[in-house]
Amino acid sequence: MFKNLFEKLLFEGRKKNNTSFFDKLVEIIGDNNIEVYNGVTYSQTRNNHDADDQPLNLGTDKWFKIKIGRYVSGIGDWGGGFDRAVCAVAEVYVDNNGKVLHVCAGYPYYNSSTKEADEALHEKVQFEVDKFKLHLSCHDNVRLETNDQWLRGVLDAIHNFTFFGEADLWKHCINISRR
Repeated sequence: MFKNLFEKLLFEGRKKNNTSFFDKLVEIIGDNNIEVYNGVTYSQTRNNHDADDQPLNLGTDKWFKIKIGRYVSGIGDWGGGFDRAVCAVAEVYVDNNGKVLHVCAGYPYYNSSTKEADEALHEKVQFEVDKFKLHLSCHDNVRLETNDQWLRGVLDAIHNFTFFGEADLWKHCINISRR
């Protein structure tokens, strides 16, 4: 009897989906473009709005933005009318210890050649972001969990640089990307 119960619990444990919020976003977006950006522009100013164009009030200046996926615009008014713009499908803001501070879903461009597909993707991503925002509002100190070894290494390096080396990673623009 106990053996059957143990086997059932073991099977249920294996069947349970242990995908983290971040990994689920990457899976939904289906794009392996991930960038880690410290929010400092080349003119040494700091970004103060997220992808939803909402003001950032993160409670710390030591944050990094993790951009997942990319929306690409059509030919637009920027760059003399001969260039395209790019924005993230989703953004996750973390502090230098890997604690999640904020998440948001970017809006697709109005003139994208894949506008309908981008809008459908945005709805799926926005649903997941809203679920995670609810989780963030109920819990303190939520760390970013991921099975992505590259991102885990980047976040661990950031933590070690700031914790042990007291490096100021927010003086100059830093953009680490995997494509």
